[in-house]
Amino acid sequence: MISGKSKTSQRADIPTTAARPSRFKKLLLNVAGFTALALGTLGIFLPLLPTTPFVLLAVICFSTANPGMAARLRKSRLFGGYLENWYMGTGVSRAYKIKVILFLWAGIGSSIYIVQPVWLMALLGLIGVCVTVHILSLKTKRPPA
Repeated sequence: MISGKSKTSQRADIPTTAARPSRFKKLLLNVAGFTALALGTLGIFLPLLPTTPFVLLAVICFSTANPGMAARLRKSRLFGGYLENWYMGTGVSRAYKIKVILFLWAGIGSSIYIVQPVWLMALLGLIGVCVTVHILSLKTKRPPA
């Protein structure tokens, strides 16, 4: 103990940086957020890139470093409803599942048509089946009664 103060009271005087991240941390989180968002957006068109984890990572990064961007992402036409459904645990609409699966298989089918090795065609088919099973296993949002 220094000057009669306990260690806990000394530590209470130290300002914490938990509320406000440093400029460097904000920069890193913004770079990570935009990178994750770009990969998530590519994942919409490329069946091998998962969209959900990248978009969720982007929102988490932006929540700390750039709350305005996180809010824009949650309100966006492209990802807003999807993020809301994910956070609220309400599930994914049947129409959305159908669109995603059709888009997935259009991408997989065109990729299979382009590639030459049979093993790569089989791998793409296996990935398509696994992603389809995952999408179908997601909770289906019930329409309002």
